[in-house]
Amino acid sequence: MKYALAIIFSLFCTYAYSIETPNIELNISSPRNIKSNGRESFDLSIYNRENTALYNLDLSAFNNNNLEIILDKIKIEKIEPKETIKINMEIINNNKYYFNEKILITLKISNDEFSKDNRYSFIIKPVDNFWRFIIISVALLLSVFFILIFIKTSKGEENAG
Repeated sequence: MKYALAIIFSLFCTYAYSIETPNIELNISSPRNIKSNGRESFDLSIYNRENTALYNLDLSAFNNNNLEIILDKIKIEKIEPKETIKINMEIINNNKYYFNEKILITLKISNDEFSKDNRYSFIIKPVDNFWRFIIISVALLLSVFFILIFIKTSKGEENAG
């Protein structure tokens, strides 16, 4: 009897927990590339998969890479069932990166009844033409050194003869 009551109680708790977490889908447009020392815009879609409307939703974004994330809306009054809301999300990167950097951004949507976190990966692209500038600079230095060494060695041969 104790086992049957424990199973019924656990099923009830599982059912109650599933009611408290509505099925909301968050999607971000692709490609998810951010320029080094630049600004990029993305479309954030929020889709309510529930059969009931959701009210007073708060939206926030977090990261660990000193990025500024600006959302058009941080408060959503109501999302109807099967409705999609699009929000513009702008990410500002104030740092220079010389290699590709993979970062994670956490989007949190919540109200008084539930909270849901989604993590998305983004790639920060390196500074434009950085490697091209480095290769051209090294090639130019090598050619100048080669010319100087060639002039010194050919002068030495002329004076010796």
